[in-house]
Amino acid sequence: MDDVDTAPKCSVTWVIDSEGPESGANPSVEITGALTLNLQALRIGIGNGRTYTIGVRCADTSGNASTTDVAVTVPHDDRRD
Repeated sequence: MDDVDTAPKCSVTWVIDSEGPESGANPSVEITGALTLNLQALRIGIGNGRTYTIGVRCADTSGNASTTDVAVTVPHDDRRD
């Protein structure tokens, strides 16, 4: 039986940009720390908007690990009236 680990280690493991390098856009992602990153809020003029899919992995000292994906979107239009 594993002990309860109250401080698992988590980190961003990868980021996919729907308007990434293959679209001709400038590099738009910078992982700056274990759970921090800079994302470009700009988008190219075609399509429905930019979507970042971010992979996060957490592991405890017993070797148990879990992963998940998180989506962040930059909409095509941002109309704030």
